[in-house]
Amino acid sequence: MECGRYEDVAKALAKEIKLLTGKTVRVISSRNSAKQPHEILIGQALKRKDDDAYYNTKHAIEDYSFGVINGNLVLSGGSANATYFAGRAFITACAEMEGSDFNNAPQKGKAKFIKVACVGDSITHGAYNESNYPMYLQKMLGFDYYVGNYGWPGIRMTNYAGSTDHVESCKLKPDVVILMLGTNDAYHTSDHSCDMEKEAYRTNYKNCGKAILKKFRSLNANVQFFIMTPPSILPNAAWQNGVKKAAEINIQLAEEFNGTVIDMYQISKDKKWSFPDKVHPSEKEGYLAFAEAVYENLKDTIVK
Repeated sequence: MECGRYEDVAKALAKEIKLLTGKTVRVISSRNSAKQPHEILIGQALKRKDDDAYYNTKHAIEDYSFGVINGNLVLSGGSANATYFAGRAFITACAEMEGSDFNNAPQKGKAKFIKVACVGDSITHGAYNESNYPMYLQKMLGFDYYVGNYGWPGIRMTNYAGSTDHVESCKLKPDVVILMLGTNDAYHTSDHSCDMEKEAYRTNYKNCGKAILKKFRSLNANVQFFIMTPPSILPNAAWQNGVKKAAEINIQLAEEFNGTVIDMYQISKDKKWSFPDKVHPSEKEGYLAFAEAVYENLKDTIVK
């Protein structure tokens, strides 16, 4: 799931065009079928009935195209980030061609950004509306980073490798993987049993984690791993104890794969964030603080 927002891209580009040219460019949604002068049309699959062949173009995440038709600036990309690069390419092309009107076939390009895969359970996916930490992290990192949310509600480390989300995260071939699993593996049922208390389960848990990380490394030998421990704020002491065991193994995985540990277990205890249901961070303040903690670990480590 893409965390970038096309509206943010369009507004950022409109601001840059205003600074460079002094012209105010109207930003409208690609869903709006009414054509307007000086508009930025954005989206993965743009379609106007008068220009179907041009607007209805599918792109991969990094691909983009740009051009001008009848005075309308058209930016299209396989992601919000790629669409931003399309705008930047248009601005550069204008300078190089000294005001050409670009009334021709769309020019294509490929964006170069760092691809970040956030892998996890419902804490990563987001438990309230659209609020989640990858969404805030995307805003903090900016358009040079593509942040994908591959959280799967209810998933465990022991079965994530077979999930649809893992298949999608592998297709991304990420440069950075932020992995946080373990909360559901430590879940205590009504009879207070916990698989994480069993040595055989812990061994399987670690082996599954290794398999996930090895898969990412097979797709990108230079991938950087940030292994998060699950938060400690849970409904009962037994569940917290299980999560503590998961956290210990996650730290071992980071060490074995030369990754960076983001100790959310300790951070959430120290910061005393709000967890309304005792499992997920609060919709805004909690997830925002969560993203800030992740960003602080990433910002000086990732090589651009």
